[in-house]
Amino acid sequence: MDPIIQKLQSNDSNFIKSIFILSQVNQEKINLISLSLKNNQVLKDLTIQEISVKYFHFISKAVEKNKSIKKLNISHNNFGEKGANDIKKIIENNKEIIELNIGFNSFETKSIEIICEGLKQNSTLKKIDFSYNSIDDEGIKCISETLKINQNLTSINLKGNSMKEMGLKYLSECLCLNSTLTELDISYNKTEGNFLADFLDSLSQNSVLQRLNIGSNQIHPKEGKIIGEKLINIKSLTHLDISKNEIEDIAIVSISESLQKTRNITHLNIANTSYTQMGLDHLIQMLKKNLFIQNIQLTQSDPYVKYKLSINKQFNDPFIQDMARLFERRELCDIEITTKTGCISVHKSIMLSRIGEHCLKRLSLISYKYPKNEVYNLLFWIYTGFVPDESLVQSFSDILNEIEYQVSKFEKKSKKNGLKKDFKKLYKNFIPNDFSIVLETGKEIKCHKSILIARSDLFRGMLINVIDPSNKVHEYRNSSFSSIKSIIKYFYLDKLKHDISFQARKELDDAAEFYQMYSDLNFNKLLKKFDLKNLSKKKQNRKNLKRKKDLKLN
Repeated sequence: MDPIIQKLQSNDSNFIKSIFILSQVNQEKINLISLSLKNNQVLKDLTIQEISVKYFHFISKAVEKNKSIKKLNISHNNFGEKGANDIKKIIENNKEIIELNIGFNSFETKSIEIICEGLKQNSTLKKIDFSYNSIDDEGIKCISETLKINQNLTSINLKGNSMKEMGLKYLSECLCLNSTLTELDISYNKTEGNFLADFLDSLSQNSVLQRLNIGSNQIHPKEGKIIGEKLINIKSLTHLDISKNEIEDIAIVSISESLQKTRNITHLNIANTSYTQMGLDHLIQMLKKNLFIQNIQLTQSDPYVKYKLSINKQFNDPFIQDMARLFERRELCDIEITTKTGCISVHKSIMLSRIGEHCLKRLSLISYKYPKNEVYNLLFWIYTGFVPDESLVQSFSDILNEIEYQVSKFEKKSKKNGLKKDFKKLYKNFIPNDFSIVLETGKEIKCHKSILIARSDLFRGMLINVIDPSNKVHEYRNSSFSSIKSIIKYFYLDKLKHDISFQARKELDDAAEFYQMYSDLNFNKLLKKFDLKNLSKKKQNRKNLKRKKDLKLN
């Protein structure tokens, strides 16, 4: 029997995880593959390449009805409109696929229109790859209109198409309205930087896009400078790739100046651009003040940049990063600290947990005497427990003394452990809560908005965009009280219980996806540890059972 058909018919999850179907097939084999694929219940990844439209039509019917496939790769084919119709039906009828790759298919505008009609009806697909087709501005317009309707897609790859300035304009219009797309790749197109300002302005109105690749778009120095100027207003972006453009020092200086003021960017790619030592010097000055940058790809490696990035990686913990972004974004703040040169909005719950009511009152009374940057450094430490440079401690030591804060506590309250100890007060509601999660059973979990918006994108979007005077939310119904409680506890303390059942593990996994925590590395590591622990427990149980049987036989 053909090995592919044998795998599909086995329905053994240990035996089959992915299938790769290439062009060496005939009608009889396609019929058998289609029948087996239709009934298979364990296949997760399916790749179909270099296959004719005729054969794909048969396989597509089976894929429509398959209930297990999560990732479908049908790149490197030449389907045309007929293939596009089959893809449309898969998108409309299969409710399990979350990732779809249709790159390298020479799809033109008509085919894209057909596929987009399917996308407008789909509510489960998360990622789609359109890379290296022949999509022009009209095709981009179709995709942009779809993104105004489809609020489920999180990642779109438009790399290597024929998009020009009007395509960028269409994307700008849709990004003002879309609230789910977190990743966009438009590299290797032909925008030449036209409409770039409008595009970047649309990102300042978008609160979710995190990764943007505009590399190799013939962007000139003038447009590169615009990137730097607009970057300061784009609060959600963490990864920016502008490599392989005609960018010179003027752009690098502008970007460096923005990155001194905004801390959301963690990854920057400026490789294969035309900066000189002057531009590099400005980057180095920026790195001395920015802890958040974890990776910079340069045209040539620089030893100081490499060293500073290694220091920054000590700061690279999702828990600390979440709290730092909470401070930087200034969302849902409820008090203001007045300084000599301006006001800084903060969250009362965080301040109370970290320095207490007495010190907070003192700070409100005396902060007006101090420059904004000194107060800023103190507040940054309060939120993150982290001091980027020991010399900064001295700059706000006078403030600590004047608010009657015990400097001896400074070390204990620093770094992640100090932060977690103080947030334990929040978790145990020693500090009044301002929000409740109500379960179907009527039970309530009391919590704080500041922690919810820092730790969960779902809550952040909900609380920022929806005003509810009751300060309550009726919760996700597929999880038990204990699972929801565990998630909320994790938000505060960055830890889960050591012992966990298989059912609880599954519930936590589902709840984590619901709360949009899939990017939280700490949480995923903890769940993997539980998998290993449960696996070792199962092995131990098997050994114990075998011993009992051996004893009975003896």
